[in-house]
Amino acid sequence: MNHYLVFPLVQAAFGLLLLPIVLKSHWRSKVHRLFATYLLGLTAWGILIFLMRASPTTGQALFWDTWAASVLPLMGVIFFHFTVRFAGIHLKRWVLSAAYGICVGIFISARMGWSVIDMKVTAYGYAPIGSPILWFQSLFSFALVVIALVIFVNRTRNASHAEERNRSAYIVTGLILCMTGGIFDMLPIAGLPLYPGAIVGNILFCLFTTLAIVRHHLLDIRIVIRKGAVYLLTSIMIAVPYVGVVLLFDQFIEGVPLWLHAVAVVLIAALLQPLWRVAQEIVNKLFYRQRYDFLKALQEFSLETHHVNDLDKLGISLVRLLAKTLQASFVHLLLPSDSGDYELAASTGRNVDKFNLSHSNPLLRYMKARRSKLYTNDIYTIPYLQSLTDPEISELNKIKAELFVPIATKENDLVGILLLGRKLSDSAYSAEEERLVETVVRRMAAELENARLYGREREMRKQLEEQDRAKTEFLHSVAHELKTPLTAMAASSEVLNKISKRDIDKRLARNINKGAWAMERRVNELLDLASVQIGALKIERRKLDLRQVIETAVSQSEALFLSKGQTINLDLDGAPLEVSADRERLEQVLFNLLSNANKYSPEGSTIAMKVGRRERQVVIELHDCAGPIRKEERIKVFAPYYRGSDQSQRERQPGLGLGLAISKRIIELHGGKIWVDPKPGGNIFAFDLPLEQAEAFGSSGEGGVS
Repeated sequence: MNHYLVFPLVQAAFGLLLLPIVLKSHWRSKVHRLFATYLLGLTAWGILIFLMRASPTTGQALFWDTWAASVLPLMGVIFFHFTVRFAGIHLKRWVLSAAYGICVGIFISARMGWSVIDMKVTAYGYAPIGSPILWFQSLFSFALVVIALVIFVNRTRNASHAEERNRSAYIVTGLILCMTGGIFDMLPIAGLPLYPGAIVGNILFCLFTTLAIVRHHLLDIRIVIRKGAVYLLTSIMIAVPYVGVVLLFDQFIEGVPLWLHAVAVVLIAALLQPLWRVAQEIVNKLFYRQRYDFLKALQEFSLETHHVNDLDKLGISLVRLLAKTLQASFVHLLLPSDSGDYELAASTGRNVDKFNLSHSNPLLRYMKARRSKLYTNDIYTIPYLQSLTDPEISELNKIKAELFVPIATKENDLVGILLLGRKLSDSAYSAEEERLVETVVRRMAAELENARLYGREREMRKQLEEQDRAKTEFLHSVAHELKTPLTAMAASSEVLNKISKRDIDKRLARNINKGAWAMERRVNELLDLASVQIGALKIERRKLDLRQVIETAVSQSEALFLSKGQTINLDLDGAPLEVSADRERLEQVLFNLLSNANKYSPEGSTIAMKVGRRERQVVIELHDCAGPIRKEERIKVFAPYYRGSDQSQRERQPGLGLGLAISKRIIELHGGKIWVDPKPGGNIFAFDLPLEQAEAFGSSGEGGVS
């Protein structure tokens, strides 16, 4: 038995094999019963074709072919009936009644011998000689298949779920194969020397359709087609040169020697891998052109936004990328606000009304809980979302979004929501497009969160700077307001001291004067701090003798040391100490250091000041007898308002804790630095000035501070 006779039997056996599989999966479903009826008809048609092909005479072949011709249109109507049921299309009753009525007419005409007139013998076997009626019934069956194909193509494009699209795509693939085989069956009727291929097409169609209606989780049909295309293209690339070489040798050499075939096989084996890679690349470009364009756009987008910390710019770039790549009618980006609502931050739509999702909206709560994409149609089927109010549903319908996509970080924080409108082609989003959107979302979640946090930090910093500026201006204003009456009080107390004759009056005047000048120093410190904070503290350089500045500062502090019975020792470098500096500001620094040493050193202690040179710097050190400053406090002592970690000590010692902070800034403006180091029995406060700012240090590095 040759393949001409085997193929019809294979089709019949295939139909019988698939029949129980279809019914077993869901025998109560009318869709399954209709397709099972179609398989039964296909089995009968295969048996009739086998009997026709196995007939010993043309007369007997004609008998079986008329039966086959009468069954075929009925199968087309049954499949059309299955299609409208599968796709959920509601037709008027008369349409199906008319289709079945035409089948009855075709059956009668076939039995009367009006469609297949006679049979002829061809190179492959029997072929019918038909009347116009045979052409009509063939075109009628073909038209039903074309209508079914259109229905399933539209379903593939517009299905809301990826599984539905994939199942419809399986049936579309099977229909195309079936129609291709049908064309090969009709062309021999017209006298063309082609082998009838309807049976092969029917077998493949039944296989694909059975998979589509029985299984729910199918391999993506595009992967199947892509793999098949690679194999087909590779086979063609190998077969065409091989057949060409064989024909060429047959033309000039009588008979191709066996060794030549062996050489050809070796060459083909050597070329197989590179040919496979070439074929794979060609097919990938055809099948993944959209993904290639998208990935290219994504790469450009990543480069464009890599250093973008502006949330508005990032959002606009994101929605433009998706709208351009997916050809979406619009893309909206919702971002969380301080109130917890998600508000419209960027959009590609025109004349977009303000849209937001309230923090109490069930849709927003659902997306926060599930972190999964959601189609608009799902809103009406998910039980949790039935709690949406009519105004909320009306608002969602008004925006006309097709797909809601959450943007979540790895920590599952919902940092945004994408709303995608319908595609410009009016087709549904494919599984590939959904995966591409998810890829973008994963890439952009962290970027959006970083940009949002950066924007919040920038706003907080701006507010803090504004508050700090307002505080500094307030301090500056208060200090100025206080300084004028304090100056008057100090001057008046001095006058009273001079004109008073009684000791008690003089003592009171001196107390007033002392308090006024102490208060003025505090006010001056506040003014200096305000100047430091707003960058307005200035120094006026002039040539001066540093030793005179030190002696003046020590002399002004002498009363402080005498009040506690303390001794101050000076150790000045023997070399000239003429420097270019601000005398008043250096005296202020020295007085602050001496005042601190006096304040925190015990009564009767000895405080030493040493001046020397170290490499290219002049260094002034003050050795006190206070408690050693801990390592973690060494930086804090130069911060404004810091007065030590000991609460009781802070309460005993007067002051605002501004002297060292102001001194640090003054020294920095002179190009030096100030620091503190603990020593046995006390601390060393020191500061230096660069040698290039001193004009008479000499060129040698003699002397120094140990």
